[in-house]
Amino acid sequence: MNDTIFPWFCSIVFVEQTIYGKREAFCGATLISPTELLTAAHCIVGPLKRLNRKYTSQSVYCGKPGDLKLSHPASFHIHPNYTEVPVRHDIAIVQLEYRYNLTDDIQPICLPSDDRDLSEFNGWVVGRGLTDENVRAVDPEEFTFNLTKPPKATTVEYISNSECADKYRRYNCEEILDEHVCAGSRYKGTAKGDSGGPLMSRDHKNIWFLVGITSNGVNHYDAYVNQQKYPGIYVRVSSYCKYIEQHSNSF
Repeated sequence: MNDTIFPWFCSIVFVEQTIYGKREAFCGATLISPTELLTAAHCIVGPLKRLNRKYTSQSVYCGKPGDLKLSHPASFHIHPNYTEVPVRHDIAIVQLEYRYNLTDDIQPICLPSDDRDLSEFNGWVVGRGLTDENVRAVDPEEFTFNLTKPPKATTVEYISNSECADKYRRYNCEEILDEHVCAGSRYKGTAKGDSGGPLMSRDHKNIWFLVGITSNGVNHYDAYVNQQKYPGIYVRVSSYCKYIEQHSNSF
């Protein structure tokens, strides 16, 4: 994975101060307007269940390391049909308290217009989660993120839903639906800590567009290093354009 910077990638951080120290939860997110992010619903629902809201700060960081710009969530809109088990409609809109000034380092990404055939595109993912460098050395449950370092990015191959469904059926795992996109390569993909971040591509006009939101997958070492065999599962953003339009202030 490399340190390519994508100006729409942001991090959402929850910090609870307790008498025993602080507890943290974090996720990736994607800027879609100066005041709004898309992320995975489980990135919001999970931390707010585990942490005491009264003592928990919620922060958003966008921009490049060393010059990150801070905002705070003003509100969350969780998809009304979201379920944790099985994972369905894993998408949420985050309304920001402060509007971001757009610069070279902070830019929204375009939403998809037509992603029916992704085979002609290269996929990219980005995040601050586990990488092939630390997945063996770090207990995934003890992993903490680092805002001072650039997020890691890599290319991934798109895998058709039918092929992805066959792979997961073999392991009696997740059902693959039209609302999903699957992607991954050997030694390339997403892992713990990358949830909520973008899966994206460039169209024929060289314009980046958001294909998916990092959502789900098989959570063990073999799956982290071989996502051709165990693909990452992403929310297909084009399936939710109407939802985004209805609950966004910008579209």
